[in-house]
Amino acid sequence: METANGPVPDPELLSLPARHLLDLSKYSASLNGIPLTPVVTSRGCPGACSFCSSSSFFGRRWRSRSPESVLAELDEVYNRYGFRAVAFVDDNFSLSPERVIAIADGIRARSYDLQWWNFSRVDNIVGNPQMVQAMAQAGSKTVFLGIESADDESLKTLGKENQGEATAKAVKLLQENGIEVFGSYILGHLNETAKDVERTIQMAVDLNTNIAQFSILTPYPGTPLYRELKERIFLKRWKFYDALHLVFRHPRINRHLLQFLLIKAYLRFYRRSKKAKDDFRDYGKTQDSA
Repeated sequence: METANGPVPDPELLSLPARHLLDLSKYSASLNGIPLTPVVTSRGCPGACSFCSSSSFFGRRWRSRSPESVLAELDEVYNRYGFRAVAFVDDNFSLSPERVIAIADGIRARSYDLQWWNFSRVDNIVGNPQMVQAMAQAGSKTVFLGIESADDESLKTLGKENQGEATAKAVKLLQENGIEVFGSYILGHLNETAKDVERTIQMAVDLNTNIAQFSILTPYPGTPLYRELKERIFLKRWKFYDALHLVFRHPRINRHLLQFLLIKAYLRFYRRSKKAKDDFRDYGKTQDSA
């Protein structure tokens, strides 16, 4: 039974999070060893990715807070609570480059020693080098990019556009500005063979992002992908819906082979250099603290 949709709130009118009601000492997430707090500056995602449940929660209409509203929250977390790192957890923080630049300018005007990371898209990064520069100058340290696959047909079936050479350009632009790149990949799309998965692994190695996350395609309830694969799902215990297990009958890849390829992806990526191993160790420390 689905819950009926309620009224869509305007994020600009919402009160700032009541952090004073929480014992913040019990939360240990960090960025580069610095305690961080999450900040939400927008809701909704215009993307149509079939595997993502975000639009089921917040809709596809993007609603954003003004730069003034965001900066007011940053003032509070910086001055009242003493945080020196934040995670902008919007599905796409950089959807409006002008807004990002205004927020970055506000951080710099305050001379805040603030580090932050956010989610973004390849096209938003490539098309807005001025925004990337402003982000870097205002303390941006890591940007998460959903790269997903090396296969054009897989991207199409996932509801994502083919990025072509833009992906490599986005990674280069971010790294040239001193911003680390967190690349995310999904293995085991319906049309893929084991060779296609190997191509995605090779793509990740070639792109040479600072961090890579590999996941097995997972049909989460409420997503278009779930409705498409509902009759193929053989594993319904929720603990296995962690993007590390294949929970449906794949038409082309044996589930044990896909599990092996997931392990291989991590080994190939993080054994490619000493720096990669160091990045993996540092990322592991961040995950442990979270």
